[in-house]
Amino acid sequence: MKPRWRQEEGESEFYQGPGVRKAILLSRYSDLLKNWLIDEIKGAEGREKVQPAVTLETGIVVPMKLGKWERQSIPLHVTDHYKKLFKLFNEYFKKEMKDLGDETLKLELAVLKKLTG
Repeated sequence: MKPRWRQEEGESEFYQGPGVRKAILLSRYSDLLKNWLIDEIKGAEGREKVQPAVTLETGIVVPMKLGKWERQSIPLHVTDHYKKLFKLFNEYFKKEMKDLGDETLKLELAVLKKLTG
């Protein structure tokens, strides 16, 4: 199954310009990371069995608003589910970075690489 943020081969999304395209890419990136953090905190607190907010079927959703941003530190942990999503998103991100011709996005790629293990 193809992730909802990726187009089929030969398909393309329309953008008003490279700035809009980059903004959409970074918005998807930040939403993915926010959802992962929310799910990891839920799991670490043991409140419930975590159902990941991001799946291949739903795609990247806008995360729910958190009332309180200050949290206790927890060790970095990436579930297998999110490792798979980060790996798939990394491929999409690299393609978009190449199409944009924007090497300044390498830092975000390094973060994704670390999160995929």
